[in-house]
Amino acid sequence: MKTIDTLKVKNLKERLLIERENILHAVEKQMHCSDDPKQLALANRLNEVDDWALASLQSDIDIAILGHELTGLRDIDAALKRIAKGVYGICDECGKQIDMKRLNAQPSARLCLGCKEAFEKRRGIVSRPT
Repeated sequence: MKTIDTLKVKNLKERLLIERENILHAVEKQMHCSDDPKQLALANRLNEVDDWALASLQSDIDIAILGHELTGLRDIDAALKRIAKGVYGICDECGKQIDMKRLNAQPSARLCLGCKEAFEKRRGIVSRPT
């Protein structure tokens, strides 16, 4: 089986680390919407809009964004662990090498394109025209 060359893995690792820092910064910024980190986001939103329903909706959106960011962070950390173990770029499902184009597009990918498409099809995420 052909493995990814060390320089490419190093470059992808650097991209993952940069993205990790960006996500951490975004999460920190989201969590501390003001200079006083002790204030709750809902209180900040209420002060901004003076409407409980809108403030609550905006806080729900903030929570959804944080959930998305934390999922991305988890995926990056898992990819960094795979690099450390020397198994980066190997599909978790079929064990084949993940195409370099896919890794360049999604450095935290854990599935090859074929297995990812099969996963999405099983979950009903992707629907093909009949």
